[in-house]
Amino acid sequence: MFIFRYFTYSLKSISKLFSLKDEKIIKVLLYFLLITMIYSFPMNFNLIQNNGFQITQLTIADSINEDYVDKLPSDCIISSTINCSESENLEIQAGELLLVFNANQNYEVKNDSLVYYKNRIVFNSNGDVIESNYNYDEALNTSELKTLTSEEVTNKLISGFEGEFSPESIFASIAFFTFSNILMNTIYIIIASILALLLRYGLKKFLSYKEAFKLFVFSSTWPIIICVIVGMFGLYPFMPVIYQFGTPLMFLLVFYRNIGNVK
Repeated sequence: MFIFRYFTYSLKSISKLFSLKDEKIIKVLLYFLLITMIYSFPMNFNLIQNNGFQITQLTIADSINEDYVDKLPSDCIISSTINCSESENLEIQAGELLLVFNANQNYEVKNDSLVYYKNRIVFNSNGDVIESNYNYDEALNTSELKTLTSEEVTNKLISGFEGEFSPESIFASIAFFTFSNILMNTIYIIIASILALLLRYGLKKFLSYKEAFKLFVFSSTWPIIICVIVGMFGLYPFMPVIYQFGTPLMFLLVFYRNIGNVK
């Protein structure tokens, strides 16, 4: 199968990788889609494995972008439930997210809010509602939290939230993440291939744009394999760096090692 041949050639030999520049563009695009889905695998696997748990906590943390510590109630204990001596339906705007402490059963969850009911926590992200039991390792005293930084308070408050996305939400998240990678990597390869044409100055022979594009696709194979390994260890922020720097370096290595074979 041509995809298996592309994969082995791209990993095995620089000269064989260079020979792939003459392949049909439709086959190259199919290969590009495949390796981009491989690139997306670590984060998608993490999403499936954790049923959206880690992603949910990250979403909550990212939505809290204002210092709200001084507004916290001073009379609440959060453990397996929330207990407050006086505070009820206390709303605190923490940037993009509304925090609600000790909400009664009649309280209606608003968009973009994290609501602490008596026996459950509800997170509403733009209409997508996710619920969690209280799962804190230690009790939180809100009066003591007021002595900490906003980031520390946020980490403690969301540590007990272990809500899960629905299967439909997980599938939608995987599809969105994978499509985003395909779009961003496509834009990157197109721009990188255009910039690569600047290398033609001073050279008698050079690649056409289509050939450069194909070589960039195949040159991304090794960087993507490294990205997957790094991603499986949870080091997701390093994946785009490895991909964006590793691919052009591999392209240059392949081109200059085969410059004499350019027609």
